[in-house]
Amino acid sequence: RARLPEVEQGREEEIIRTEKGERPFKPGELKIALIYPNTYRVGMSSLGYQLIYRLMNRHPDVGCERIFLDEKGQPTPSLETGRRISDFDLLAFSISFELDYFNLPKLLRRAGTPLLSRDRGRYDPIVIAGGIAPSLNPEPIAELIDLFVVGEAEPLLPELLDRFLEWKRRRIDRNGLLRSLSSLPGVYVPLFHEGERVRWLRAPDLDEVRPCSVFASSDAEFSDMWLIELVRGCGRGCRFCAADFSHRPPRFLSVETALKLAKEGLRFTRKIGLLGATISDHPEIEEIAWGLVRMGCRISAASLRADSLTPSLLKALAEGGHRTLTLAPETADERLKRTINKPIGDDSLLRAIETALSAGIPNIKLYFMIGLPGEGADEVESIAGLVGEVKKLMRPWGGKLSVTISPFVPKPHTPLQWAGMEDEKGLSEKLRFLRRELGRLKVELPSTSARLAILEGLLSRGDRKLTPFIIDVAQGIPWRQALKRNKIDIDLYLGEKGVGDPLPWDFIDVGIDKGFLIEEYRRSKAGEITPRCLPGVSCPGCGGCGFSRSIHRSR
Repeated sequence: RARLPEVEQGREEEIIRTEKGERPFKPGELKIALIYPNTYRVGMSSLGYQLIYRLMNRHPDVGCERIFLDEKGQPTPSLETGRRISDFDLLAFSISFELDYFNLPKLLRRAGTPLLSRDRGRYDPIVIAGGIAPSLNPEPIAELIDLFVVGEAEPLLPELLDRFLEWKRRRIDRNGLLRSLSSLPGVYVPLFHEGERVRWLRAPDLDEVRPCSVFASSDAEFSDMWLIELVRGCGRGCRFCAADFSHRPPRFLSVETALKLAKEGLRFTRKIGLLGATISDHPEIEEIAWGLVRMGCRISAASLRADSLTPSLLKALAEGGHRTLTLAPETADERLKRTINKPIGDDSLLRAIETALSAGIPNIKLYFMIGLPGEGADEVESIAGLVGEVKKLMRPWGGKLSVTISPFVPKPHTPLQWAGMEDEKGLSEKLRFLRRELGRLKVELPSTSARLAILEGLLSRGDRKLTPFIIDVAQGIPWRQALKRNKIDIDLYLGEKGVGDPLPWDFIDVGIDKGFLIEEYRRSKAGEITPRCLPGVSCPGCGGCGFSRSIHRSR
């Protein structure tokens, strides 16, 4: 099932008191529940959720309130007014993780609305959804949702809110409203979809979005931290990464805006968190980091790339109080590095770690994946070997080494979307081996569930046949029993696909040529490296910025 809720019931007022920031909420004619189908701790750590909350409340006639899950998995009253989930005009779900789909049926029931879109009537709320998980593949929950916003919602929200206000004021027929909205770019209305492509929305300018926190909260995972998104997208071309291929070309926040947003955050907290898939690739990251140091910020940085770190950047982070360098080598095997298009050598990784330690950053956190295509026992053993080398390198400094192992899950719209996923037994054996070997090195592994990874893979690659399965699991039926009950062959979903096979998410257009993805899949099997996507510097010709002549075909 989905991760366990952690927020205690009745703590809404206490939570509000811990939040630091300007409060954008005001009562409005259109009442929207912005629902994160997990706990407050998880939801308020999502910058995307906070951005949508700010944008919705910016509309003069909209009152957007936040709802999460409590410790029993039940919806909290809204944090702003204590309103029940059943008392809103719109239920807007922001969904980051596929496993949270299992929480949707319970939330819809508590709202008093029919579970299926086709059964809702004139007086039922409109149910909308967005976020990275359903944007990549909305089909497993398509029958539960009236309208999806696909991609980055910022460009569409003002018009969408105006249309919903008109619907409420004039009591327009809900099906007529949904049908008319289905023609908007980035809008997917499953009830009236006839196979047309739905284009992924993009915000062209991060400076206009102003991507920073609304609140810093001690109850969020990033405790009392003001988050700033420096980079949206990546462009490095790691073949498993949906955050790259769905957000091309990468966009960067300007130095001026980054420091201005940090200055705003300093009114509430000294802790500034820099977010992005690859913030060390920001062309002006050193200027930003040193600017934050001069402002007196305590800096925290998301995962960095070993091959784009500089001594100056690491020194700035250290002087800003950054205590843990996070790197994601993914694998320690040279062949697999070429398979996933992340050819950072172990020597480069060790040099980056040594430079960080010398600069005054004492702790190291490493992320690895298991179950990558073509991975065997030797490749898994190499992870333990590399961790041992890092542990030895760190010994004179006495810092802490943390390691996280995640199973590979094929994601839609990536070159590895056709790859098969390793079964639960194989993943469990690899996790047990690594837990034992790393334990000998005195390195603890956080609990990782092969079972949950399999469920994530099923939901990531699923279609509408999974909707009854999701409803059954939400009602407490064990997931294997629910699979049998709904005649779902999990191997059909998790096995390798042919590049000509129809995929449930094919109608979502993220802007990348499918031919490019197919060629990248071939190159992954051949161990061939593809250059990065960096506007004005390097172009692989993926089509993400309108240039679709692939570098593969131009050779």
